Amino acid sequence: MERQLYRWIYSRSVYPLYHSIIRSGALRRIRELDLHDRLSRDELGKIEQEKLHSLLLYARSNVPYYRNVIPADILSDPAGIDDDAFRAIPILTKDVIRRELQGLVSESLEGNRLDANSTSGSTGSPLTFFTDTRSKSYRKAAVVRNRRWLGIEVGDPVARLWGSAIDEKRAESFRGCLHSRVTRELFLSAYRLDDAHLASYASRIRQHKAKLLIAYPSVLVEFGRFCHRNSLDLPSLEAIICSAECLHSHQREAIENYLSTPVYNRYGCREVGDIAHEVPDSEGLFVNSDRIHIEIIDSAGKPCVPGEVGDILVTDLDNYGMPLIRYFIGDRGSWSPGTGNHGRLPYPVLEKVEGRSLDLVVCPSGNRVGGTFWTILLRNRPGIENFKVVQMSLHSLCIEFTRLQDAPEIDYAYFREKIAETCGPQMNVEFKEVSNLSASPGEKFRLVVSEVRDAVSDGDDESRSLQ
Repeated sequence: MERQLYRWIYSRSVYPLYHSIIRSGALRRIRELDLHDRLSRDELGKIEQEKLHSLLLYARSNVPYYRNVIPADILSDPAGIDDDAFRAIPILTKDVIRRELQGLVSESLEGNRLDANSTSGSTGSPLTFFTDTRSKSYRKAAVVRNRRWLGIEVGDPVARLWGSAIDEKRAESFRGCLHSRVTRELFLSAYRLDDAHLASYASRIRQHKAKLLIAYPSVLVEFGRFCHRNSLDLPSLEAIICSAECLHSHQREAIENYLSTPVYNRYGCREVGDIAHEVPDSEGLFVNSDRIHIEIIDSAGKPCVPGEVGDILVTDLDNYGMPLIRYFIGDRGSWSPGTGNHGRLPYPVLEKVEGRSLDLVVCPSGNRVGGTFWTILLRNRPGIENFKVVQMSLHSLCIEFTRLQDAPEIDYAYFREKIAETCGPQMNVEFKEVSNLSASPGEKFRLVVSEVRDAVSDGDDESRSLQ
């Protein structure tokens, strides 16, 4: 009763007042996207095409890079874009963004503020980009809508078992603590996964009465195993969202068994926000197609048929400040054949997404370090283009990397210092420069690989309890 009362007060007064004060535009976008759930597929497709046409028209008129690559003839029909003409626009890669960064920014922002951001994404290769205010408001709205699909409303208590160091510092600041109190969002660091911290997390989630838990799959398996082994229940949880890594079927099964809570996969990236989301009693991931235009292409650049796995290209329909059009995200996936249960929602459905695979690194101190620690750490200093972390034993790991062309000397001392702070001084770290990084034929590329993780986890005494 108390939770429902707070949610009612928060959703009708605190949340609207906050977004009105900061003029985020999120309230209007939430109302707009909520209406789309009730549309037919044809009506939703028309909105997607109109937004795509408007974005291309704007980009060709106001963004130097696109002025040279978007053909004028594809903009002749405001009701839609010819597919063949659209595919004539060059694919946007990370290398192109690095080379053409300033030319990808709009010359006519008209008060549309830009915020700088960065990511390492699926490959570990660092990338700087900009997100505008308009896109950020739509991102917030998509998050609210996707959570509502799971029965989670604005104001419901949420726990986030996440990284990065920036998020952790922000959460521990006075402003962060105040924000957490008001929004009922509890932040728990995925960088601290020793037994003492895991026990503390379970206790804090219970006290917080979290209805939703958000975390990386690899971290959730470890947390769930710990809770199960020590008979720690989390009775308030109604849904778990996995994101930022590829969710494998064995991980989903383990998490649901350990925590007795349904698990939903969320697919997104820092560059464009939430792309697609699983929904209760349905198969596949529902694409936020009024926000993101998706293509899945084969090696020849042609559209894949449903069920065929290909490369995913995304177009953010709302980021006018730095348009990302036909952006090669680095993941692979397939469209649903359409024979499964897709429920009442009109959005297109991804059958599956293949991409990031990040193991936990097990430290001599007992801590366990999630994969995003490495992606964030290794982009904090220039020099490294792509990398792969391989843990050979409990006390040793190797970071294989390719060097950015014309980059300054790599700050190995900084990296070793930060790794020692998180993994402990007993961890031996070797840096190994290689000419290229790729998976073996027929295998997925794994960014962080721990050869000791399974042995250590499987050797745990499942009957051991906390003292």
